[in-house]
Amino acid sequence: MKTFGNWKLLLLIMGIFVSCNKDYTGKEQELEEGKGAPNISALSKTSGNIGDTLRIMGSFPNGGEVTFGVQKLDVVSATDKEIVVVVPFGTGSAFVMVNSGVFRSNKVTFTYMLPPAKEGVKIGDNYYDIDTTTIMDVGPGTKYMVLNFTDRYTTNHLKVHLTFIDAKNPRVSFKTVLARDTVLNTETVPAMAVRKTVAGTNYFAGINGDLFNNTAGNANLGRVNNTCIVDGLITNMNYATPTYAPVYFNGKTIYFDPFEFVSYVQVPDGEKVAIKNVNNSRAQDDLILFNPARGKSTQTNNFGTEMAVTPVSGGWGDYTNVKVKINTKVVYGQFGNTAIPANGAVISGHDFSAIPLNRYGVGDVLTIANYARNTATGAIAQQMVSGDLRILDNGQVLNPVATRAARTVIGASADKSVIVFCAAEGVIAGESVGISTNDLAEILKLYGVADAVHMNGGALSTMYVKGAGFNNTGLVNRPGNTTTAPNAGNALFVTSNAPTDNVVVKLIADLYAPRVKAGAAITPKFYGLNQYGHIVSSNISGVSLTEANGLGTVSGTTFTAGTTTGLTELVATYNGMTTKVTVKIVP
Repeated sequence: MKTFGNWKLLLLIMGIFVSCNKDYTGKEQELEEGKGAPNISALSKTSGNIGDTLRIMGSFPNGGEVTFGVQKLDVVSATDKEIVVVVPFGTGSAFVMVNSGVFRSNKVTFTYMLPPAKEGVKIGDNYYDIDTTTIMDVGPGTKYMVLNFTDRYTTNHLKVHLTFIDAKNPRVSFKTVLARDTVLNTETVPAMAVRKTVAGTNYFAGINGDLFNNTAGNANLGRVNNTCIVDGLITNMNYATPTYAPVYFNGKTIYFDPFEFVSYVQVPDGEKVAIKNVNNSRAQDDLILFNPARGKSTQTNNFGTEMAVTPVSGGWGDYTNVKVKINTKVVYGQFGNTAIPANGAVISGHDFSAIPLNRYGVGDVLTIANYARNTATGAIAQQMVSGDLRILDNGQVLNPVATRAARTVIGASADKSVIVFCAAEGVIAGESVGISTNDLAEILKLYGVADAVHMNGGALSTMYVKGAGFNNTGLVNRPGNTTTAPNAGNALFVTSNAPTDNVVVKLIADLYAPRVKAGAAITPKFYGLNQYGHIVSSNISGVSLTEANGLGTVSGTTFTAGTTTGLTELVATYNGMTTKVTVKIVP
């Protein structure tokens, strides 16, 4: 089993294991002076076990490859000040180095610990052995990880799914999706991904977003509670409660900070009338902006003034200062429920708010501003989903909720270069008892998350990984302890602009370092990746599987552990490609 020692020093994650370690025996080259030379100042731990998270700290101006003895490790998360890997299979001691082109860093020794530290990893009031059961590439700069937390003294086990995205990768972007692209609808997260994926825009990983109206038969079924922005278009807003805890992007930069709305209609004489809400019901003295996310029409009564408008030229752009022409107009007493132009909007005013609109008619030009911006920097929010609680703020745990439940979180590293989607399981017999927000925040801190927002969780918590999951649907967690994705009001996705390519160039397994009881069996599932890291074959057959240390038997791709406890490796080969699985056999 794997236990983290001195856990408070741990951060971020990953890597991929290879065969046993030896001391560095190649041509040694000490740190070269000069621009771009890497330097290791410290390791988060200098001794540990296979599968432990290892944070390499120092100066890495040009990134670099990590060698662990003679092994090259897969770097998942990296900044110019730290690189994170996972300790590979091995024994004894090994040198850790970072190579960048012709430059070699200094060498730092890491020593394997046997037996593991006794106390386990303390999270809240419990001590855990942490098994990294899955680490696999799922897209450009993106890895999916599953952690099993086995409580050493009680049955309070936990299971957490994590997706780590390198925001600096040139192929990835972040997109909000509204259920069926309308405010009054619901849709599963996998269905959103399938529907939105087109050539050149691959929605390959995602997480559910806002709390939403989930009452069957309600007129507002599907409406999210707070602010949602899709490609700069505000689909939901409310001045009274802009959002509980925002998560938004300008380009690929993520923000968790307070924001403000700039939202008004300016008529030709210069008067500005504040927009009260977007796509919501119109009440006394309200000015409401209805855009295509509302649906085909405003669904209003005949007690207001409504103007259908379209941009004077081009599209809506960044929504900061759009000149629009009035195409149609209805006033008090005439039929409401105005049709919403596909490339336009309807301005709908009641009573006091309608007075300025009544002075103008078809053909007149108005100005509309309708956007959200970062309060401190002015950065415009282009994609936004909203949570209910900020649970991490620059590494500080906030708003603890002790109740154990399934939970969804969106987070980021301190420098915002790594975006993290998280889905923690609820009650699953023998695997999970659910998790409190403070315990989940502490776990996220272990893996390098500094800022995080709690989204809509419970039985609606959903994580999507294209090509993986139950029946290859992409659903990788168990919402409500089922294998069926629930409906959501919106979701946040990472997308890829990689060209279509179905050629398998890399073999991976859905297991990394599972814990197996003596006499029990496991059957790894194998996936094929293309050159861009996307899963393009979800169930590769014809894989040859062998076991390294004689601690069990292999039949096809099933390994059955023997009676001897210990560590062993499964080696899988297919068409000249190889991948490995570390197996921890326990009593």
